[in-house]
Amino acid sequence: MPAEEQEQLRIPCRRQEIPAFEEEDARTYLGEHPPLYTLFGTRPKVGSVSFLSVSEVAARLARWRPRQSLVSLLGERALVCLVELRGPFQIHDPLRPLGRVVPIFSRLYLLFDASDGRLLTWVPADQ
Repeated sequence: MPAEEQEQLRIPCRRQEIPAFEEEDARTYLGEHPPLYTLFGTRPKVGSVSFLSVSEVAARLARWRPRQSLVSLLGERALVCLVELRGPFQIHDPLRPLGRVVPIFSRLYLLFDASDGRLLTWVPADQ
């Protein structure tokens, strides 16, 4: 996902407290504005939506992204919103050498700042 697309992805906030949006807001927004389509060109399904602390997210996604990199990236946020999109997805990495097979992922986790709805990062995951 290019950086300019990532910056544009923001769940609309409806209140001043944290979280500033609800699970249904995330589901509706991503259903209408998917950040990418599946390998088959269809809209991905929104799976789980959870509001978690940075340490909980890092523990949950440690299998696919090192804990320390997520903790340093997410910083001192009190709460993040973890959204699961169900694929399959084939994400092209411009750093992957030509001729190498691009992996297929069954899920994509999006992490949003629960205070302003902004997309912080995403983590592709297999089964």
